[in-house]
Amino acid sequence: MVYSSLWGNAMDLSLLLNITDDELQKRQSASEKERSDKIQHIIVNDMDALWNKVRGITEGRVDFVLDNAGFELVTDFMLADFMLSLRGPFARASEERANDIERRIHHVLQRVSEASKMANREENPSLLVVSKLHPPSDIMAAYHRTGQRHFGENYVQELVDKASVLPDDIHWHFIGGLQSNKAKLLATVPNLYAVESIDSDKLATALEKSLAKPENTALRAYPLHVYIQVNTSGEEGKSGLPAMLAPWKNDDAQPPLLALAQRIMLECPHMRLQGLMTIGSMSNSRASQESNENPDFATLVSSRQHLMNALTQDANFLAKLSKATWWTPNGHATNVYDDLMKNQDLGLSMGMSADMQAAISMGSTNVRIGSDCFGRRTSNNEAADIRSAELGEWSKRPLVKEVVFHPKNMPWFVSDTCVPDIWRMLDQLSQPDFFSCVQDLAMEPIYRMAKRWRSHFEEGRFRLAMPDDSPLGASAGALSDYWTWPDSYETMPERAPELFSRLKTSDLVLFKGDLNYRKLTQDAQWPSSTSFSQTLGPLAGEVALVALRTCKAEVCVGLPEAQEAKLYECDDSWRTNGKWAVIQYAACTQSSRV
Repeated sequence: MVYSSLWGNAMDLSLLLNITDDELQKRQSASEKERSDKIQHIIVNDMDALWNKVRGITEGRVDFVLDNAGFELVTDFMLADFMLSLRGPFARASEERANDIERRIHHVLQRVSEASKMANREENPSLLVVSKLHPPSDIMAAYHRTGQRHFGENYVQELVDKASVLPDDIHWHFIGGLQSNKAKLLATVPNLYAVESIDSDKLATALEKSLAKPENTALRAYPLHVYIQVNTSGEEGKSGLPAMLAPWKNDDAQPPLLALAQRIMLECPHMRLQGLMTIGSMSNSRASQESNENPDFATLVSSRQHLMNALTQDANFLAKLSKATWWTPNGHATNVYDDLMKNQDLGLSMGMSADMQAAISMGSTNVRIGSDCFGRRTSNNEAADIRSAELGEWSKRPLVKEVVFHPKNMPWFVSDTCVPDIWRMLDQLSQPDFFSCVQDLAMEPIYRMAKRWRSHFEEGRFRLAMPDDSPLGASAGALSDYWTWPDSYETMPERAPELFSRLKTSDLVLFKGDLNYRKLTQDAQWPSSTSFSQTLGPLAGEVALVALRTCKAEVCVGLPEAQEAKLYECDDSWRTNGKWAVIQYAACTQSSRV
């Protein structure tokens, strides 16, 4: 959301004469590739410092000093709306508990590496930390102390609850039994990375149908990776398809494993078949600790071989595969399974705490480890109580409970946001005919968004720093007139003391756009390596602030030594063409605020 608001600043009228329609669309794109490209063009990025500041706020206030109306204003409101949704802070794991989790995970990783070395493997399998029934504080200890990002859950509601409150760069794996009627809920999780327990056409179809909904695809940065679960032990009542125990011939009936694999590859464009998964029998798992062999794992390896042979030899399937297309965040793609069909194998998700070494020696690409990472759980009821208490406490405490917008009482530039622009934006987002030129646009999420923003105003979560009915050009009082004065903001303590005092009470002030950046830095010819705080004059240390700005004027500070020369080598207009940006944060260093 911060990046969307930042690059929304590139949409103002001052640049449109130099931007083609294609460039305009690219700048509004939210695909993973476009986001990555844009991040490379942020020449000073204090995002980590900004996030650390935001997550340290409790029931606080954030002020937005607005820039352009239009698209940028929409992205600013999206960011403000997002900030109101943030909850926390979480209960932190004790130092002793965090140290224990760190030690355990590092020990597991060491065992994985040693087992891979003993098996003469070139690459280690991935570690999936199974966090079922563990509280968010445990997961965050693993997240911060070890850099772990892949976590596995067995229960749909627990995964959904945790995903809604934990960082969105966590990759969630669902590894439990999944009923088709729960697929709809699971598909709403944007960072659901994998489902490792697909075992029927019905389940695959239900999951694909839910993933394909526009409100779900709009939030996803990658397709869903899926594994087919195989019942390698043949135990009655255990989930999974029968193992594929023999080669398949074209004139034979299709084994269930082959039929489901082809169904996923051909008819589930929002998924990518990643591999096979098994949970072996307890007896074989225990025995493997002594012999380092496990017949269940051998059966999965054999099933994969028979499946891959069948897939590559089925001419009818291959003909259909060559014509199929699949969903990606960047649009439809072809040939996504080419590498798999030519020179790769499907992955094998097998091995848990008790039988990890045997799994690695037999070719596992993904081990699922829980108790060895977190230690033994308390009773399920007690664990549920701890988890619910943490989630409940989190849900009650917003990080930000109020956002104050500072528009101008008249445009400094033609596109500047004034009070009427805000109400006009809310009206237009609620009108179907406003988007009549856009084909196949799902309007319902936009209507809900506009309705939610209106309710924020009605209930005091959003408010303006000037009267809601302020006409253009009229004095809006001491808290607003200053924004259209000719001063640089270094004069604020003297020329607008009431406004300065009010901003000092804010937990964070976001200054949007190029004009605000120029006024913050006095629009002076600073050496580019000058610190951002130094250019703020008397505001430095008094106000916690961040500037979100695409570069459209000569002034730019806070760059590392020699970066300016490198920028000129690749773009001699980088200071002014709006293709580069900064996110610059300055902390409040005062021990107490007014």
